[in-house]
Amino acid sequence: SSTLHQRGYKVNALHSWLTMVVLPYFSGKIWFSSGALESFYENANSFSNQRNIASMKNGHGSDHATIKRHTLSQMKEMIQQFVHAGLLLPRRGVGPSGGLQGYWFSLPGLGRAAKSIVDGRSNLLRRLQSSRYKEKKRSVLEHEIGRIKHPSTTTTNAKKSKIEQSGKFVVLDLLAKGWVSIHTTCTGEQFVRLTD
Repeated sequence: SSTLHQRGYKVNALHSWLTMVVLPYFSGKIWFSSGALESFYENANSFSNQRNIASMKNGHGSDHATIKRHTLSQMKEMIQQFVHAGLLLPRRGVGPSGGLQGYWFSLPGLGRAAKSIVDGRSNLLRRLQSSRYKEKKRSVLEHEIGRIKHPSTTTTNAKKSKIEQSGKFVVLDLLAKGWVSIHTTCTGEQFVRLTD
């Protein structure tokens, strides 16, 4: 963000360009190739003009900010800022021929969140498999599973907190996947059971 301010960019302008030009241009994509990015650079300003005209026709002309035209070097620099912010992840070519290169759309911290979901699933399934009847009381299981662990205050290493999903989330996630089922007793207690 400081390099943006040094070069005359504002965070609001970057946000507008991302939400009004980049994301609509690559709508429905989870990644785009370097060739598609080059095509985007060639067509971005005409795409911006079309969006501005459509906004005017819909009566949003004065309500919405018009999309500013950018030079090729400005657009390349803004894409690099998205990479530095973690909104775009470089996709390296795979395979013997090198494969396609480009960028994945991402959210900062998405990898940690995905890992925590997988860890929560594994933890719950391990607890159910080690129980005698392959089931446990839901309230107990939900209480045991989810907590956020903070790094020890005695360590001088500033580590990030390890995210663990809440027990309720993990149970609902596994229910949706069909890996567990809920059985209710005649007294109303619920048990989480592994499905066969």
